[in-house]
Amino acid sequence: MSIQTLKNKAFRVSIQWNALVRKLLSLERGAPRSGLARKPLV
Repeated sequence: MSIQTLKNKAFRVSIQWNALVRKLLSLERGAPRSGLARKPLV
């Protein structure tokens, strides 16, 4: 595999990771029963 291919793959993975993290954060914000939602978001 070329370095360009590796960079493209890493870029795609990081985008998927960001989307996953955002989804989890929005779920926590939308769930008042979860302990994490009570912490102030920085």
